[in-house]
Formats: sequence, structure tokens, C-alpha cells
Amino acid sequence: MKLISVSILNFKQGAFLKDCIASILAQSYKNIEIIITDNDSADGSAEFIKKEYPNITVIENSINTGYAKAHNEFMRASKGEFLLFLNADIVLDNFFIEKMVNAIEKDKRTGMVQGKLYRMQAKGQAQKTLDSAGIILCKNRRNLDEGFGRKDSGQYSSERNIFGASGAALFCRRDMLEDIKINGEYFDEDFFAYREEADLAWRAQLAGWKCIYVPQAVAYHYRAYSPDRRIIMPKNLRRLQYRNRYLMLIKNELPFTFILHLPYILAFEFISFCHTLFREPFLFKTWPEIIRLLPKMLQKRKVIMRKKRVSYRYILSMIK
Repeated sequence: MKLISVSILNFKQGAFLKDCIASILAQSYKNIEIIITDNDSADGSAEFIKKEYPNITVIENSINTGYAKAHNEFMRASKGEFLLFLNADIVLDNFFIEKMVNAIEKDKRTGMVQGKLYRMQAKGQAQKTLDSAGIILCKNRRNLDEGFGRKDSGQYSSERNIFGASGAALFCRRDMLEDIKINGEYFDEDFFAYREEADLAWRAQLAGWKCIYVPQAVAYHYRAYSPDRRIIMPKNLRRLQYRNRYLMLIKNELPFTFILHLPYILAFEFISFCHTLFREPFLFKTWPEIIRLLPKMLQKRKVIMRKKRVSYRYILSMIK
């Protein structure tokens, strides 16, 4: 039985940790190591874990290092052949990891697996509203959680190839992460937070790694952020969302697909510009930062394109 390394990223989500950990310990698959990275939560959660779960490794950061760097730290500390990256507000069904392992072992070129994530309506009470059936990349280059907010009526009940997996419960093959890392980074630390899992998925697809959606693997997500609550997000987080979309495009976009989908992209850019101008003008302040990071992103792009193993036609088939 292969070792599965589980990473729980915690930033001021101590209230969810007990349920998350309990769901991991209750898994039918038993060869698991758990590593929790605490990004300076200052809510006593790190101390709680060390006291209540002495067998769990805790990495304590003195500052909030973000999603990408925290999970990269986990990668270097873990030993498993397969990795499960979790948000602290996730609760797994008892057979989640077993189903993930069974799916990923069917094909050595499967690098990621996505389960069926439901929204958690209230603590301990689940509703059959979908949270994510995987990441989709749209023709206008938005990346979205497929099925988000929809009632589950069986429309996402078939196993299939998808573009990428949600960062809330991301199951990966270590060999894939080692293959697509850049300068020792698995997740791009320049992103800090938001869209890093979409960037990872795009890099993986270009390098010929598949992502499989497995609806039999079920988990529940409390989800602190959702698009309908964007307006109450802190401005610095909205800046990251806005900025990282462009960084992702600079790194991964292919010229032919870009030209083919240019009408969709331009239409979205026009709508986005008008929205930003009238509703969120502070987002324009991110452009000097995008320009500053451009040379670095272009260097990363060179690495990504050297590892490209698939055709333009294949990438087109993965864009909706």
C-alpha cells in the first residue's frame, strides 16, 4: 500500500481543522501521513494540533506565506508517492482517498484527480449543491469551478478527462509535480494565492499529464470564498485574482489557440475593463506589478514550452 501524503493548509481556519482531520483519520485507506502548514494563524490552532494530534507534523510559519509557498514547503517535507492538498475547510467521505488512488493508478500519465465536491451548508449539514466538478478553462480564458452552485441532478456522474482539479482538494502524482516544477517550485510562489491550481493544471496539460474527474470520490467544502461574495473580499485578494490571470496567460498561452479564441478574449477584456473602471478601479494599480514580473514570467514560459509534449489540437480540446 503506497504512502499518501496529505497537506492541510491552515490560515485562521482553526474552527474547521477538527472535522477535516477526523475525516482523514476515518479513511478506508490507512497508509497516510498528515502535515499541516500553519500560516501564522494566531488563533491557537497550531498549538491545538500539537496537543491533540501528536503524530501529525506541523510546519509553523511566522508570516502568511500564501497557498503556493506553504504547499511547496509540504512537498519538501513529505514522502508519499501521491499527494493530497487540502484546504482546512474540507471534509472527506470515508472512501475519498481510496477512490482517488484507484483512479490515478489506472494510467501512469494521469497526474491529477478531481473528486465531486459538494457545498457544506452548515457545520455538520451537507446539501447536494455542487462546489466543484473540476476546473474548466474557458475560451475567454477565465478559469472556473465546473458545476459551482448547481444542484446535483446527476449531470456530473461520469468519470472523464478534465482540464484541472480544484485546489481545495487536489490529488496529485509526485512524478508529475517533479516533472513540471520550475526553479524548485511546484506551485508558482509569485502567485501567492488564487489561480495557482489553474496555472498548475495548464502546465501539466502542456506537458502531457492528464487530469481525471472521479465522481465516486466525494468531499464537502465549507468554502469561505465564492464568486457571489467577491465584493466583500479584501482589496489585496481581489488584486491577486486579477493580476494572476494575466501572469497565468503569459506563462502558458499558445499563439495558435490565442489567435483562434481572440474574439472571446477581447469581448471578456472589454467587459472586464468596464467593470474595473466603474466598480473596482483600484485593480488597475496591479499593472505596474504585472509589468515588473513580465521578464520573470517569460523565463518561466521558456521552461514550460521546452516541456510541451502535446499538440495545439489537444489543448483546444481541453478549452470550453
